[in-house]
Amino acid sequence: MMKFLSILFTVLLLSLPLKAYELLMFSVSWCSYCIAFHEQVAPTYNDTEYAKILPLIIIDAEHIPEWFTELYKKGDIKKIRGTPTFIIWDEKQKVEVDRIVGYNGKEWFYERIAYWIEHHEEYYEQ
Repeated sequence: MMKFLSILFTVLLLSLPLKAYELLMFSVSWCSYCIAFHEQVAPTYNDTEYAKILPLIIIDAEHIPEWFTELYKKGDIKKIRGTPTFIIWDEKQKVEVDRIVGYNGKEWFYERIAYWIEHHEEYYEQ
């Protein structure tokens, strides 16, 4: 019986959809828009329904990670030209899907995230 339950649990676990998409925020410490986002959205974003589809990962744009440089050279991600920049990232394919540039307040941000989710169901419903 224990073996059966173990197999059943494994099958159920493997059938759950993996989080393939992430919301990467490129931020710098001196950017007033980034600071506003960190105060208004970041503390509670990962508790929202949006985070179930696009979990937030904040990246210091003053110290770009090596993986970003490599993927930029391959053409899988575009250059960061301003902050904040929010990249919708396909973690399975390791490629940029879309992006939102700038921050104009909490309501503005959530409207854009909701719009993206509503109009791009093919990216996260599998």
